[in-house]
Amino acid sequence: VRMPAQDVTPGKFLSLKLCGGEWSGFMIVPQNAFQTEPLMFLDGEAPLKWIALADRGTRPEHGVTRVLPELMTASLHPNFPPRTGLARAGKARLPDDDDGFAKRSWFSLTGIVTSDSSGVPQETLASFETLFDADAPGSTEEAWDRVAVWLSDSVRRWAANRVSAGDVDTLNWLLTQNLLPHRAEDLPEVAKLVERYREVEATIAYPRSAMGMDERGVKPLDYRLNIRGDVYKNGPAIRRNFLEVFAGRHRVADSNGSGRLELAAYLSSSENPQTARVYVNRVWQAVFGRGIVATPNDFGKLGARPSHHELLDWLADRFIREGWSTKKLVRRLVLSRTFRQAGTVTPAALERDPDNRLLDHYPTRRLTAEAIRDSLLAVSGRLDPQLFGPPINPPRPVEDAKKRLFSGPLDGDGRRSIYLKMSIMDPPKFLVCFNLPDLKLPTGRRDVTNGPAQALALLNNELVVALSEYWAERLVRDGARNPEARVRAMFVRALGRTPSDVELRRWTEGVAGFATSDNLMADRAAWSELAHLLFNTKEFIYYR
Repeated sequence: VRMPAQDVTPGKFLSLKLCGGEWSGFMIVPQNAFQTEPLMFLDGEAPLKWIALADRGTRPEHGVTRVLPELMTASLHPNFPPRTGLARAGKARLPDDDDGFAKRSWFSLTGIVTSDSSGVPQETLASFETLFDADAPGSTEEAWDRVAVWLSDSVRRWAANRVSAGDVDTLNWLLTQNLLPHRAEDLPEVAKLVERYREVEATIAYPRSAMGMDERGVKPLDYRLNIRGDVYKNGPAIRRNFLEVFAGRHRVADSNGSGRLELAAYLSSSENPQTARVYVNRVWQAVFGRGIVATPNDFGKLGARPSHHELLDWLADRFIREGWSTKKLVRRLVLSRTFRQAGTVTPAALERDPDNRLLDHYPTRRLTAEAIRDSLLAVSGRLDPQLFGPPINPPRPVEDAKKRLFSGPLDGDGRRSIYLKMSIMDPPKFLVCFNLPDLKLPTGRRDVTNGPAQALALLNNELVVALSEYWAERLVRDGARNPEARVRAMFVRALGRTPSDVELRRWTEGVAGFATSDNLMADRAAWSELAHLLFNTKEFIYYR
């Protein structure tokens, strides 16, 4: 529920009579700054009460021209769950991921009052109105009878759907004093309904929300410039339009809305090749390791020049003509001779093009952090190919409930790395070791380093050791007739090729040296060592 903008609401103070629970709350949004903090959450244990909000839009020292108070349940809250220290409510802890808070989040708004003076509306004696309708009682017994009738009549009017404002306060008081039956076990006819409610609720998935925009019925406005990004320092209003460098004949100043729809239509139209050029360059970078423009985040004057500008333009044109199909684009790239050529470096190419910008050969590349982890899962047979689902907490040696840093299974239940939960405070350490980008910054191209910590991780990390043992357990049941056949199968699965005769002999001798029993084919420890050794080869994390 969004209140009218405070700059167009009469009075300097807005008072709301509300209550709520299960992490519902309200926030003050100055000039559309939805990420404003701190947040205010409603305490489900507190009854309805008045809360006053000062109209900051009338304070010239702040310079805010548009303030929007908003009430929302947890699932629609852009900052839920809150950061540590920002949850100002009578809750003992933050909700866990499997708690039902989001499903049952609620709030009740029963009154809105504006005024020019501070303070909230004073409570009236409306709840006692029917108690004093008759003459004063003549005795103590008559007084108690009068009170009993007063309370009973409030309940009867509520049951008959004729409740008054005064009755609400009376009924709420009776409930807080436990003078009315309100639990399911106290009312057998209600218990069946509650039980059915819980059954239906269990079949409903947790709500998912996404930040969006609804311009229906909203008068467009020209946003004022925030000086140095400060919402409290306003500059002149900026007329809605395209950036002049891209504008051409396109204008959105006369749009019936904000102009975002027109901007999106232009950016994704065939009249604007820049979007397609940037996207094609990103896909080329994913396939070949470096984009035709080496600075994927900067196509401007300060960015790198394209190595093959005609090729980039041709690919962008074909990409648009083929319906912006990523699948067709990737197919065209991987079926090219450039992609299928060998990674052998000739002396002539090394002299003429030492950085391989002209792609004389396919560059040797290291897998990304997520691909390394996913390869470990896939080769060991532990990978779960299921799509979608909730995120998985990475393993952590120490949990911190206040920061919502919980530990998950060592192998993430076999889920791909894309499903690992990322936290700015503590990202998955195994991925960080292999150049996981900084989660606070957009990264167009990842750093690639080759340090001793990576070799130590593949040698000692608990995940690598556990997956080696898991693979070995599957190997001893594969039905291979001899060690040579099993080694060949391991090479194909881990490296995508068969071993040479020399490699086959050495690796077979190696597994024999690891043996801890006379039955080599059933020796899990020996094959676990060999699997671990394969995971530590350079060829496992590099490809060419």
